Amino acid sequence: RQCFEFVSGVNGTICRIENRLRTSCAITLDNEACSSCEMRDCGENANGSQLPRQAFANCTNLLGGNFFDFCEPVTVSDTSSAFIAMDSTFAEDIDECNSGSTANKLYFNALGSLSMVS
Repeated sequence: RQCFEFVSGVNGTICRIENRLRTSCAITLDNEACSSCEMRDCGENANGSQLPRQAFANCTNLLGGNFFDFCEPVTVSDTSSAFIAMDSTFAEDIDECNSGSTANKLYFNALGSLSMVS
């Protein structure tokens, strides 16, 4: 479970939730769920090893939402949308956040910052 709360610039708390076996997922914005989320196989890397399963979500029912395929780098062009937290620009920062090696605050652009809350 990864949840991000915006400290400044954007309103909203967004969560990406996957079960441990990576068989189900959900993405929520302020506790309202995207219309669908499913885990998909992402194929193999250049060495022929299986890539981990990732979420594919339809969030078009939520303000600023879109289709998000996490098998590919995600690009969110609307920097005023809470979904900016899903942008692949933050992948390394989110990994650091998960490892506990940061102060759990991610700066995303001139509009503000977000913090990891769980």
